[in-house]
Amino acid sequence: MKQRYIVVPKDTSAEKALDYNEATDEQLIQVILDNEQFNSLYHSTFFEFINDVGNANIDDYEDLRINEMKDIENVHNVLSKNINKFGTENKSIVTEIMNLFKQAKERKTSVWFYF
Repeated sequence: MKQRYIVVPKDTSAEKALDYNEATDEQLIQVILDNEQFNSLYHSTFFEFINDVGNANIDDYEDLRINEMKDIENVHNVLSKNINKFGTENKSIVTEIMNLFKQAKERKTSVWFYF
């Protein structure tokens, strides 16, 4: 079973370590999606929504990061207003992902997608 990770470095040194694939779990805030969660979000157009709002190109089998603060803020703000758009079955995981964007905004770091 493939797992997909959405990761926020806790600070700029963690961000640099992550860029070199040297970050430890203690340096990161993570949401791990199993296949069922990923497929449910994918079919609900959640990732298309983030792509549109966050100026990104998230897709299956892609690694990507959103590091522009305006894009991170925009995704967080728009997601908070549209939390129910992706179905009740996805609400808790969407909330977790929205909180990652909030953490990135507060910590002035980035959001990384490892799919």
